[in-house]
Amino acid sequence: MAASARLAAVCASVIIFGFAGFAYYLFSSKNRKLKIETNQSSQDNDDKQEKERSKLAPASPQKTLKRVPSVVGLLSSEEAVVLVGMLATQDNEQLKRVLTTIANGAAFTTNQDLIRDAGGLPLLLFLLESKSKDVQESAANALSNVAVNHKNQIALQDLQCSTVVVKQLNQGENSDSLQLSLLRLLTNLSVSTEWHESLLPALPRLIKYLNPDVRKDLQLQSLKALVNFSCNPDLFMQIITLKVDKSGIIQLLSSEDIDILLRLLTFLSNLATTKNMRKISRKQFLQEGSKESTFGSVMYGKNTEELLSELTYLKSHRDAEISNLAAKVSVNLT
Repeated sequence: MAASARLAAVCASVIIFGFAGFAYYLFSSKNRKLKIETNQSSQDNDDKQEKERSKLAPASPQKTLKRVPSVVGLLSSEEAVVLVGMLATQDNEQLKRVLTTIANGAAFTTNQDLIRDAGGLPLLLFLLESKSKDVQESAANALSNVAVNHKNQIALQDLQCSTVVVKQLNQGENSDSLQLSLLRLLTNLSVSTEWHESLLPALPRLIKYLNPDVRKDLQLQSLKALVNFSCNPDLFMQIITLKVDKSGIIQLLSSEDIDILLRLLTFLSNLATTKNMRKISRKQFLQEGSKESTFGSVMYGKNTEELLSELTYLKSHRDAEISNLAAKVSVNLT
């Protein structure tokens, strides 16, 4: 399936780029500002098409892309086709600019639909595996925005997007900025429980970022994704048995960052609520605590004094939501 998806993406790029060339001809005849270079597709018509290209005198790729604003409003279907066609360029700098335009345009639901209809999703997923880390980051940002759309999520599932996202997220040589973009994409995908099972291999990576030594934006984005996963009761055992650095969790609970505290407490509260709702015995976590540090042993093991102490302190926090969540977790742990 993965191989067929990649092949489909390549085929789509060829087809769409040709269509975008035709769209350019139409735009030129109407004196539109948005242009794209055409590609010659038939050997028999080489001379004829060469003459046509010289008559059209299209703008160079650099000039063309300068006419595409980095922030756009609602696109027409023709403009969406042209933008998607531009994804076939081999120039990484130009490609990043097109991806940024698509990411900004995807803030609108209508544009999300148009990008999908123009065949952009397989191309964006293909670029997520680019050899250029900068292109990968730009593609992740674009995908993150177009993914907040139910029909697009269905299409991305068919393209096995989760496999690609997990693979790229688990790459050891990624920069923090690329990881952050991938985490945003993962978070948007994990809003729907339909994605949870296929995204489970990413959980250990998310847990590693629950460490005070990690950049705060990576901590926060990981927690946002973990909150999404913890809302699914069917994943309780997979999450509660994950290996975790106990000292890291305790230190994060003493963080001054309101957003991090809210997400971490929400995550712990979701786990505690599911345990009580499903009447899962605490005994198995007591036994587990002697072997390794997991969320189960941190929350229900033999040595929970530090956790309870931090929660007691947070119950008097100046932020009412943090105070209420800390109290809720404390009650569900005892």
